[in-house]
Amino acid sequence: MAFENGNATDIAASPPPPDDDRVALTDQHRNAVMDPLTALFIPAGNAGPTQAACARVLPIFDGRRRYDLKLGFKRIDQVKVEQGYSGPVVVCSLTLLPIAGHRKSSSLMTFLTEGREMEIAFAPLVGTRLLAPFRITVFHMFGNLVMQATGFTTRPATAERR
Repeated sequence: MAFENGNATDIAASPPPPDDDRVALTDQHRNAVMDPLTALFIPAGNAGPTQAACARVLPIFDGRRRYDLKLGFKRIDQVKVEQGYSGPVVVCSLTLLPIAGHRKSSSLMTFLTEGREMEIAFAPLVGTRLLAPFRITVFHMFGNLVMQATGFTTRPATAERR
């Protein structure tokens, strides 16, 4: 995908397969959006991981679906990984709000939207004013799904890497 001024302008993905149950995706759903990867790099300003970092809704377009990720402040945790970062992370609640391109009867969509408690922890990227995802947790009565960084390091850009 290519983006210009917050709009998805060029997409090299096949459209979702037709389905009577699919919520229609229109050209309008490509406007005022972010791609799913860069959307999760949250501006932190000079303060680092604070409550303010969670006060946002991320408008996501992934080429086939349009959805919002609504964040809300939960707490500040301290983390330490074997390789890299040690310090505070901001933990935000995470709510998936489907808008278009999804199937209404999708079991995954139902699982992620019907009262499911989810959270995402953001850690600072040293040398920047950005926070990056460190841990995502989906709580479930049968067990929790946790995806967490096992290494989290940054290094300054060099002339060779630019």
